[in-house]
Amino acid sequence: MQSHYIYGVVESQRHPLAPDIRGLGGMPVYLIPWRTLAALVSDAPTEGYPADPAHATCHAAVVEAAMEGGPILPVRFGTLLGGTRRVISMLEEHSTAFEESLQRLRGRVEMGLKVLWEAGVAPPVEDHLPSDLDPSAGPGRRYLFQRLGEEQTSEAIRVRGEGLIQSIQTALDPLTEASTLRRFATPRLLLDAAYLVSRERLDMFCQGVERLEERGSGLRYLLSGPWPPYSFAHPLPSGAAMTLSDTQTPRWS
Repeated sequence: MQSHYIYGVVESQRHPLAPDIRGLGGMPVYLIPWRTLAALVSDAPTEGYPADPAHATCHAAVVEAAMEGGPILPVRFGTLLGGTRRVISMLEEHSTAFEESLQRLRGRVEMGLKVLWEAGVAPPVEDHLPSDLDPSAGPGRRYLFQRLGEEQTSEAIRVRGEGLIQSIQTALDPLTEASTLRRFATPRLLLDAAYLVSRERLDMFCQGVERLEERGSGLRYLLSGPWPPYSFAHPLPSGAAMTLSDTQTPRWS
């Protein structure tokens, strides 16, 4: 049976797609409408496509091109819907949630921000054994001192980091509609964030990040976007579509 590869859900009354947009497998991209909604799809084999960078790049390019014509609820790479009737049924069943999400995302884009610790900003990790520790102290006591010191350093890093994150959010929150934050993602990555920003305030948001950089707080800011609002689009409801299994999910740096 022929399946439909789905890139996202859009409004049926929208700017037309560019005629040269091609999806995975070089297939034409088109809309399957139902009332005010439409699924953005291309025809696909039932086994789908390999999870590799080339196919993922194609998927992202289609979503970004579609974003130019109006709001889109992008879906994860590798989502298949089994036939036109199944597509329409999915749109009908979840129409209220899709319509509300499209309205919320209208005129808005996603901006990514990674904030890195620079040398000297986070409290240093040092040898936590007291200088006056009795040399004859047994391994158990030495271990307890070491663990206590490590916990104190971790707490100091957390407190320092939370203060910095709060100052970042105080500066950027007024310029955004919503945000998702991942704190202390790695020892060096203080904050990995996504922000939902209206197109009208996009320049103001970028200027806000520039002002943060100018503070000279020893943090490095890596700004990316604008992107389709992947972090703020509700995923397809469970069971609505066939997707790649977790073991097939691509992992690229």
